[in-house]
Amino acid sequence: MNNYDLHKIEALIGYEFNEPMLLQQAFIRRSYAQEHGGQNNEVLELLGDSALSTAVIKKLANSPLFLNEP
Repeated sequence: MNNYDLHKIEALIGYEFNEPMLLQQAFIRRSYAQEHGGQNNEVLELLGDSALSTAVIKKLANSPLFLNEP
């Protein structure tokens, strides 16, 4: 994946990364990293899952279902 590809992805999602290498890392699987070097996406996947879980838990905790409000 080259810089042109990264810019195309940024344009497609409407967000420009401060560190474009993180975007590139998001697309690298462990098997590719083992063969070619570099960081794989597993750490980013773990962080993303944790952030998503936190957001869902916060939303549920503030919902009427959990606050016993009608």
